[in-house]
Amino acid sequence: MDITLRVTSVAFFLLLLIRFLVDFFKKNGGKEAFAEKRERRKSTFFTKITVLVNLSIALSYLGFCFHEFWKLRTFMFEESVFSFMTWSLASVIAAYSINKEKRWPLLLIIWWVFSSIFDLLLVALHQPL
Repeated sequence: MDITLRVTSVAFFLLLLIRFLVDFFKKNGGKEAFAEKRERRKSTFFTKITVLVNLSIALSYLGFCFHEFWKLRTFMFEESVFSFMTWSLASVIAAYSINKEKRWPLLLIIWWVFSSIFDLLLVALHQPL
């Protein structure tokens, strides 16, 4: 189960990175850009909270990385760092998507659902040492 988390975290990181880079470097021109601006959503309280929650999850993973290295003197690059990188990239995409798109990107929604279900399963199946 541990290897599944590593592989999916790396896979989602790469997919989110590719999606962000494609959107960032995509060039909209002329009438399409103007028409798109009318359909874009306004920044609401919910969208701002969503970005802040993504950022807080990323920062909690960063804090766990520091705790793991400082207190335990171990460092698992695949687990902690890729989780931090994936959540921080999800935060960047969510912040970038606030005014750029009408809805949240599908890949971001899939990441939220998958991560929530997988983390709930890990918590439910966790047995104390």
